[in-house]
Amino acid sequence: MTSNASKKLIELFYDVVSPYSWFAFEVLCRYKNKWAIDLHLKPVFLGGIMQKAGNKPPVMVCTNKAIYLPKDVERMSEYMKVDFKLPSDIFGVMFDKGTLKAQRFITAVDMIDSSFTENVSRILWTRIHRNDEDITEPENFVMVGKQAGMKPEILKKAISQITDDAVKKRLADYTEDALEKGAFGVPTIVAHVNGKQEMIFGCDRFPILAKILGEKWDGPIPQILQNKL
Repeated sequence: MTSNASKKLIELFYDVVSPYSWFAFEVLCRYKNKWAIDLHLKPVFLGGIMQKAGNKPPVMVCTNKAIYLPKDVERMSEYMKVDFKLPSDIFGVMFDKGTLKAQRFITAVDMIDSSFTENVSRILWTRIHRNDEDITEPENFVMVGKQAGMKPEILKKAISQITDDAVKKRLADYTEDALEKGAFGVPTIVAHVNGKQEMIFGCDRFPILAKILGEKWDGPIPQILQNKL
């Protein structure tokens, strides 16, 4: 068995507003045992990254890109084997409601009991990008926590801490950390190998990540999982 000390560290900086982050998240979760990586999930606030990096949302770059992106996400979801559906009100989800509260909720959960971070993140993505459901109201965080299997006292504590300064600072710190490592959007993946770090942007650079890690890329679903299907 591979020890934690010998595993290669991978940081995933993500925001659940981003479907591309969901694709990267699922692939890394599938590969964490095959590649023997120590996967650190780091929720960030995408709006903060975009503003400080001087970047613009893809749909605002040009009309042709705005037209192209829905089809691109649809094809990518099929390739990555992630059951995805565009929200009925994309601009409302991304710009009016946003995901700041959701990212703070994930952060609070991560600070209290990180064993729930993966499930909570996945359920939030599923609510937005499959079920077309809200993730901004407190009652929906209750539903997410229950679905993730959180005990009532842990869930209540996480929800109560969404507005705490410590949670806000952690989210801000992770966002700043991503920027310092070269992020200009999400998903941002940072691989730490042999004392060096390599930053990779997007969910379609896994063959390159595999090469950096000295591992084999078997496609979006690795062989060890294919054998179980």
